Amino acid sequence: MPPTSILIRRLDRFTGEDILEVDPRSALAERVPYQVAELERVAYRLLPSDEAPSSAGTRYGGRPFLARGASWPHNDQGPLGFVGQLDFSDFSDARHHDSGLPRTGVLALFVDYEAVLDLHDPANWHIAWAPGPHEPLEPPVGLEWPELPMRPVLQRSYPVAADLCFEGMRASDVAKVVARRDDAGSYGSHVPSHQVGGFADWIQFDERFPLALREAGLDLDVDVIADAESRGADVAAVARSSFDWVLLWQIDSDATAGFNWVDSGRLYVLIRSDDLAAGKLDRARLAVAFH
Repeated sequence: MPPTSILIRRLDRFTGEDILEVDPRSALAERVPYQVAELERVAYRLLPSDEAPSSAGTRYGGRPFLARGASWPHNDQGPLGFVGQLDFSDFSDARHHDSGLPRTGVLALFVDYEAVLDLHDPANWHIAWAPGPHEPLEPPVGLEWPELPMRPVLQRSYPVAADLCFEGMRASDVAKVVARRDDAGSYGSHVPSHQVGGFADWIQFDERFPLALREAGLDLDVDVIADAESRGADVAAVARSSFDWVLLWQIDSDATAGFNWVDSGRLYVLIRSDDLAAGKLDRARLAVAFH
């Protein structure tokens, strides 16, 4: 097995057996570690608003605003359910240019609510990006959802412990980032963690790694990865490509919005940083995590 393998052997503490498992840390340690200053990013917390949107508006439910002439997205089971949309004209404060977000345009997310456990399958979700003129579309019968307007609030964002960005950092630097995160008070709140930009609030582990594997035609399966390595695939490079992805939109379970992503889970709309900078938001991907 090559030294850059993402497969490691460890002793199972329950059975005492030597087992093989997928672990990206050895591959990630080869990159230059992040510096403390790099681990603070601009983000926007989305909070319910009492004001009805004057235009498309950032919100959950209601009618989506899609590019002119666009039709309602479907999969083989029928029309997808509209989750919500981001109206980037709402994100217009003085520090907006630091966030990397577009200045205008509407991004809408649709999912198959009957396939929440399988939202890693692109057939079960759709991201509609309207960078130019857009218009409202009425939901199909049976898929109407109450509208919940949301307003963006600027905040500082820091990684949580599960984030891969901590790999290779000195323990003292990690402690500095954790202290800044705690001082900012962005996490630990009982308010649902709806967020745009910044660092994701991962539940169990950094979802960018399994996404990078899926994009390369792999998954978190020891046999699949071992076979890929035997055929010369650079799976370590695939693991490092996790860092190409950034958070665009995080959607929490939320009783007010009517969301429960399995067991109080979250949806993550992720995008490669190059695609975000180029305004190619239609290239975003969806990941889901739950407890």
